[in-house]
Amino acid sequence: MNTSSIYHCLGLQDQQLLSTSYVGDTIQLKVKTKKDKLRCSRCKRMHVICCGVDERSFKGPMIGKKKCVIIIDVQRLYARNARSYVRNI
Repeated sequence: MNTSSIYHCLGLQDQQLLSTSYVGDTIQLKVKTKKDKLRCSRCKRMHVICCGVDERSFKGPMIGKKKCVIIIDVQRLYARNARSYVRNI
């Protein structure tokens, strides 16, 4: 599966596929947001500083007869025009 497949099959926009792993009857897809698509969730500006990553997992739709888990690296951001840390969700 590649980045184009996760867009057309799962509807994930602006995401990049990092890895695919197969554990038992489960397909695990690890994705992250593309660097040029990161924005402040409050002011929507692109002038942000990256401050670490949180990992979250979501249950995805079944692919064939296999379960699908989507693991997303959520980038923590610091907006240059704000004084607080925000998360890009």
